[in-house]
Amino acid sequence: MLAQLPHASIVGGCGCGCRTVAIDVDRASAAPSPVSGRPVAEAQFDGGYGGLMLFVDAGYITWLEIYTFRDEPAAEWPPPETLDVR
Repeated sequence: MLAQLPHASIVGGCGCGCRTVAIDVDRASAAPSPVSGRPVAEAQFDGGYGGLMLFVDAGYITWLEIYTFRDEPAAEWPPPETLDVR
């Protein structure tokens, strides 16, 4: 999946105001990953009050979701060093 990042573009987002993004990978330039799932990876932040989930469909990264259990949507991406990867 990391090899897809140079060929990935943000093509949309969530309407709630959070930083969740829809991602499109140029399939002519990047091979599919053998990993697929909903989600394929998850990490928590803010003491478990928020998290990130990475989605892959047909071997290509499609969505990076950020969520919180607070009243307001996540307005910023958490610093990588604060993530607790599951």
